Amino acid sequence: MRLAVRVLPHVLVAVVSLASCTIEGKRPASRSHGPANASQVADGATTVGDAREGDLGRVLPDAPFPIEAMLGASPQRVEQQLGEPLGKGMMRKSCVRFVPERTWFSCAYAEQRYADPSGRFGAVGVEYTDGRATSLWWERIPGTGPFDPAEALRIVGLELPGEPTVRHPKPNITVYEYFNHVARLRIHGKEYRAEVSVIDDDWQHSKVQIWQNDHLTPDQASRRIETGRAPSPP
Repeated sequence: MRLAVRVLPHVLVAVVSLASCTIEGKRPASRSHGPANASQVADGATTVGDAREGDLGRVLPDAPFPIEAMLGASPQRVEQQLGEPLGKGMMRKSCVRFVPERTWFSCAYAEQRYADPSGRFGAVGVEYTDGRATSLWWERIPGTGPFDPAEALRIVGLELPGEPTVRHPKPNITVYEYFNHVARLRIHGKEYRAEVSVIDDDWQHSKVQIWQNDHLTPDQASRRIETGRAPSPP
């Protein structure tokens, strides 16, 4: 393939170190790759299944990227919408969901940052789970005026009905978290959570990301990793 992501038979090989998933050299929110030091999200904060009730989140018709077509697709299909890869990429052998407890399972995980062909965003990122796109993110959201998380979502093509949980990992960093019951976003029957983050309330240092956060499939459930047990090295 033309990019840093290669797909071999039944194996996803590739792709971006967390250090390179920064916004203009800054990190809007810390992320961890192991069960022992996982996300700052509190267990039970999200409820899988709540997205079936009430007003639902939606992908806007004028979204700059075909979000619904990209999520769940293979790297080859996803890359048709994106520019060249930025950096070498990263892979590991574990994935996490909040369903509602923080749950780790063995998987072929990879993530990659790509150039935006239109030049509108600083970069577009994709996370792949077992060879399918399960997360998208956008860096350097091209907004104007005071920073607004709802406007950041709108710019990438999303509308979510609920109010986010707000936290400050550092005094100058704001993270807006939309768990399942707030995002109410279902794509191809799968539930998603979302996060908007910004440094110094500066659009140039902003990021929007959505993750698949649905129940584990029976196959994924059979690959659970015990809490506190480090995932296998790549």
